[in-house]
Amino acid sequence: MIAFKTYRQCPNRPIDIGLDWPWQVQEIAPGAATLDLKNDGFQIVSQEDYDNYVLQFSTQIEYYNSQQTNRLVKHSILIPAKDFGIELINSFATENILLGITAHNMTNTVRKNAAQIISALSTGSLYDAIDEARAIPLEHKDATFLTDARLLIMINKIETYFQLELSTSL
Repeated sequence: MIAFKTYRQCPNRPIDIGLDWPWQVQEIAPGAATLDLKNDGFQIVSQEDYDNYVLQFSTQIEYYNSQQTNRLVKHSILIPAKDFGIELINSFATENILLGITAHNMTNTVRKNAAQIISALSTGSLYDAIDEARAIPLEHKDATFLTDARLLIMINKIETYFQLELSTSL
């Protein structure tokens, strides 16, 4: 036998959980007294009846669980990776300003030549950013703003973020 309460009885029900979804569930040992459970608001049913009851909500519960997983991934992986990528973009841009990119009229050229790296970083696609940094053709690099040394530093920062062994070359 199974004893259960629904979220209709839950004082702090999350807003996106169905009122009739099982909230508290207890397995009842054969021959065990059930009066206290009934008095506490539990419904007492057979395992088969409980399984059939839950089955009617299975699609909704699966959707809810997938949304919870999506939220978890978003908040524990995606948002931090995007924030880190934006931080790298800002750091790179700031360093370029300090190196005189505006005075040398190189802003547009470097922005275009680094566009794929910037795109990957801004979306949190950090492994792609590594690949894009390594794939920049020689003719898109210059002696000051977009160099192998600066690209390697960027790659190393990403590797540090992932706690990977640091590359020694592109």
